[in-house]
Amino acid sequence: MTVTVTNEQLGLLLQLARDFAFGQMSKGKRLVPFAARMPVEGEIDFIRFVDESTLLPLGEVHSRTQGALRRQVRKGELLAVATVATVQAPEADLGKGFTQAVRVHVEAPGFSRQMLTPFRVEPGAEGAPGKLATAEMIVLAADPVAFDMAQPDEPDTAPKVFHLT
Repeated sequence: MTVTVTNEQLGLLLQLARDFAFGQMSKGKRLVPFAARMPVEGEIDFIRFVDESTLLPLGEVHSRTQGALRRQVRKGELLAVATVATVQAPEADLGKGFTQAVRVHVEAPGFSRQMLTPFRVEPGAEGAPGKLATAEMIVLAADPVAFDMAQPDEPDTAPKVFHLT
């Protein structure tokens, strides 16, 4: 039996992943790349494959996350995934006053898009924490990573999974 993921489900996955990322940042937490998974059975969950205090370069963490998700996709465990990380880009690409964005890469069979939400931290009132300001989301075509079956298998190192709440 083949299960088709609807546009509404993909939209929900995007929204939940994006909201979770901004929720973490608004609490002052470091945004370490993470994933939102839509399993064949069960509800969407958020996981990270390293602890928040990791010293690994964030690009490597993101790559490991994508590899671990690809293994789960090949085992038939996931219907859709979203990987989340922060990226830097020129102001000309993100909008006036924005040089950072939260990138959410949503994938399902036959679907792969990246959504960038530019953000900046605006100073708070005297002694108050800063406030996150965001710009309009930018949608980009993207090649699949987790659902790219042409990628070679990577060793299954059974990474430790940190469930995020």
